[in-house]
Amino acid sequence: MFGRLTLEAFKHDWIEYLAGVSMMMGAVFVLVLLTYFKRWGWIWREWLTSVDHKKIGIMYIVTSFIMLVKGLVDAIMMRAQQALAVGDSMGYLTASHFQQIFTAHGVTMIFFVGMGVMFGLINLIMPLQIGARDVAFPFLNSLSFWLFASGGMFILVSLVIGVFAGTGWTAYPPLSGLEYSPGVGVDYWLWTIQISGAGSLLSGINFFVTILKMRAPGMTLMKMPIFVWATLTTVVLVIFAFPILTANLAMLTSDRLLGTHIFTSDFGGNPMMYVNLIWAWGHPEVYILVLPAFGIFSEVVPVFSHKRLFGYPTMVWALIAITFLSFIVWLHHFFTMGAGPSVNAFFGIMTMIIAIPTGVKVFNWLFTMFRGRVVFTTPMLWFMGFIAIFVIGGMTGVLMSIPPADFQLHNSLFLIAHFHSTIIGGVLFGFFAGYAYWFPKFYGFRLNETLGKYAFWCWFIGFLMAFLPLYALGLMGATRRLNHYGETDWQPLFIVAGMGALLIAAGVGFQLLQLYVSIRDRKDNRDVTGDPWDGRTLEWATRSPPPFYNFAVVPEVHERDAFWEMKKSKSTEKPHYEPIHMPKNTGMGVYIGILSFILGFAMVWYMFWLAALSTLGIIICCILRLCDKHTDYTVSVEEVEIIENRARSV
Repeated sequence: MFGRLTLEAFKHDWIEYLAGVSMMMGAVFVLVLLTYFKRWGWIWREWLTSVDHKKIGIMYIVTSFIMLVKGLVDAIMMRAQQALAVGDSMGYLTASHFQQIFTAHGVTMIFFVGMGVMFGLINLIMPLQIGARDVAFPFLNSLSFWLFASGGMFILVSLVIGVFAGTGWTAYPPLSGLEYSPGVGVDYWLWTIQISGAGSLLSGINFFVTILKMRAPGMTLMKMPIFVWATLTTVVLVIFAFPILTANLAMLTSDRLLGTHIFTSDFGGNPMMYVNLIWAWGHPEVYILVLPAFGIFSEVVPVFSHKRLFGYPTMVWALIAITFLSFIVWLHHFFTMGAGPSVNAFFGIMTMIIAIPTGVKVFNWLFTMFRGRVVFTTPMLWFMGFIAIFVIGGMTGVLMSIPPADFQLHNSLFLIAHFHSTIIGGVLFGFFAGYAYWFPKFYGFRLNETLGKYAFWCWFIGFLMAFLPLYALGLMGATRRLNHYGETDWQPLFIVAGMGALLIAAGVGFQLLQLYVSIRDRKDNRDVTGDPWDGRTLEWATRSPPPFYNFAVVPEVHERDAFWEMKKSKSTEKPHYEPIHMPKNTGMGVYIGILSFILGFAMVWYMFWLAALSTLGIIICCILRLCDKHTDYTVSVEEVEIIENRARSV
């Protein structure tokens, strides 16, 4: 009945017990608070069942921030182990536990932090910037989030029941095959990625249709804000890349479950086919993460430079070029495969070429600042930190695009430092810039600037301390996934890297303190204008926080910086309201997410009867949703007038 789930699955070392107990105590604390303040009905009606793109975006970001803390704890544990495990000392982690930590860290940060924060910001901002009242398919948006959240739950559950994979976040065969990983770790990894990946693919389709079909009247493609262009190119990558990942993981699941030998060396299989497919998805995935950050900086820099964005057409074509080129550079991840000089030379040249449109964007941002009245608010500090760190990562990437250099640096800590320079310097710094910039729009008050700057400097200096030593260690020969080493000369650099990780943790602490202080002092930092930064795009054309229908009157767009032109025209014409059609809340997304989690858990532990029941439940939920003819409602003109008049009187 319980498949391979036995009491052995609950046996862990003391660190895992501590993590599991901490996680459960946190969950119990939240449940007690909800019960004490009698907020169960409120959280169900207003948040869990909501199809409002703004609330779904906030739920993405909250989930991702929880996972960020988890991923940061993993990073600190790894750095502590490497600082201690030298010579005769074996550190405090076992080899198998260390392998689980670095795998969970990679999966957490790529899929549930990087993807989560960017999809969260896209949900929040993109519909407002195109003058839409919601996304094209509101229910699909809710479902996407709950698939994302249920996929992430497997990483947390593995702390208590069973173990997580110890294969690295890409899970190459034969290590991820049954012969070398017979337990449940790889199966947890597979269902984590498959379920959350399905949510990402649905989101990509949803955002793609939204941008093409729901733009405000007059907003042509070349009048869209750059963040919307970045979103469009991102979702094109999602739509084309994620089916590759889904098919690849389905074949690995087939190898493990059915013994098909697709990726095993015997019976005609080939492990390198898996590696090719994982990176055919994986390199576009890097740009899925970073292109929205490019869009964020393209919104932040003009506002705080008090200038129009320099070179708008070149920024658009640079995004399109990156989208195309990202699909023909994947082989640089394994130049050591032995594909031959012609193949390596082609992919090396393509990798160098993709740096050109990225460089174009950097120079356009800098030229936007040139002779502008630059104000170094917190969002601009994150941008400046991005320029310093991301450019370092880009230059080291060009170095590794040279196959002979890559032969020496492959699988070393140099590669790890390069990757984190682009992902932390690009993706996370981009999100933090957007978080500080758009926070007043959705909560009606600004974040504390002083604490935000403290957080920035902790992150920036902490990053340099944590990862610059890894460049040096990589050149010395230190490989990644190293839980013990004999070279005592490496230890000081590992200690500095560990101190850097602690400083980054202090940055997260300042961000939490900033949020608390900002909420406490919200009356002093209240934004009553809806436009605290003198913005240029349509999200600032509505009040803060925006009403559930976003715009009482859908704006007409005549220029590229639509709201900037509206402010200059200063129209005094009385608005003409019309009835507004809005989607109803639904719990189906929650139900399908829970059933998807049960399905994945059942497949991990070979409880096939439970998997069959949960699959049937998902099918029934889908049928019930498809048969529901009452999925929306109408807000009357009178209601709109009452809401708008009340907002103006506050």
